[in-house]
Amino acid sequence: MYIRQAVAICVALFLIVIASQAVSAQDEAPQAPQAPQFSEIELNDMRALSASIEAARMGIEQAPAQFPLAWVHEIFVAQFDGTTAVYFTLGIDRSQLSTASVGMYVRVKDKSVPKNDDDDSEDGSEGEIEDPDAWSDIRFFEVPYDGYVMGSLAVPPGENEVFIAIKEASTGAEDEVTKMSLLRHDLNTPNFSLPDKQLAMSSFMIGELEMKQPVATRVWDRHVILGALHVRPKLDSSFTKADSLLLFFFIYGGQLTVVEQPDLQTSAQFYRVSPEGEETSFSAPITQAYDPEVLAKTGDYSGQVPAQFGVGLEQFPAGDFRLEMTVTDMTNDTMTTQNFKFSVREIPSEDEEGNTDEDSLESAQ
Repeated sequence: MYIRQAVAICVALFLIVIASQAVSAQDEAPQAPQAPQFSEIELNDMRALSASIEAARMGIEQAPAQFPLAWVHEIFVAQFDGTTAVYFTLGIDRSQLSTASVGMYVRVKDKSVPKNDDDDSEDGSEGEIEDPDAWSDIRFFEVPYDGYVMGSLAVPPGENEVFIAIKEASTGAEDEVTKMSLLRHDLNTPNFSLPDKQLAMSSFMIGELEMKQPVATRVWDRHVILGALHVRPKLDSSFTKADSLLLFFFIYGGQLTVVEQPDLQTSAQFYRVSPEGEETSFSAPITQAYDPEVLAKTGDYSGQVPAQFGVGLEQFPAGDFRLEMTVTDMTNDTMTTQNFKFSVREIPSEDEEGNTDEDSLESAQ
């Protein structure tokens, strides 16, 4: 079966704008945070958050869990300094908070670095103190209404251990009691700086995407990638037949040609997955060229190729599918592959009052 490709005009704008900003705006991906000015009340909250993480890390105390806190989603993107940017989404049950104002402390330990129990000592000695964490940051903000908090960090490739403590912000009232929860998450961070020009792909970015300048203050309901790409990621892999599957990603590595541009080709192959897990090919492969002629329109090569792919799902039957995306370096026939599993469901029908089948189901529940 032939699947009609449906890539919107905004995708072309995405390629042009991202390529033109690749070098300068990459600096606006996760950076080592600057220490802001905190009030005495906030400093007390910071001490409580830090102590909770340290007690959990050392196994002294059980991690607090006074409201639901979960790691929901992540996006991996390369940084030019060899680290990997991780754009993560947390899920918080805001209904169980007495206030939407919270403090969040994020600490990441590189598991390849031996643990030193003296790492966190603060002896006040003169000179610069090296931060023993692969990443650390603390912020105070308002939890969005839907409870999805989006943040970012940058860490070395490999096995990392993430600690995230979130606490209701104190007001300074006497005998005040605030809730706190702590999340520990093992993060296997990919290495995009592979030797010998090996190909690699960033995570697929799927969801609401918009090109615009970021606001001055940090946002917590979307990711800002490359300084201008605002991503509100889709947190599940379920679509209706009325939807389009649109994904964006970056390609790293690749042998340069004589015109200082790589010669790449992407091939998207869909497979239908039966309830028993058996796969059958669905449609012919869809190929796209990212060759010097195409890439010359986006400016000088900056070490990454922004890529996109999109199809309408109206011709897909309801069921489960796997998309296999393969990138081939046409100069030496090396390849890399990444998969995306998703499901397609029928479009909910409307009753006479304009309610869909899904609305009726939610009401019944």
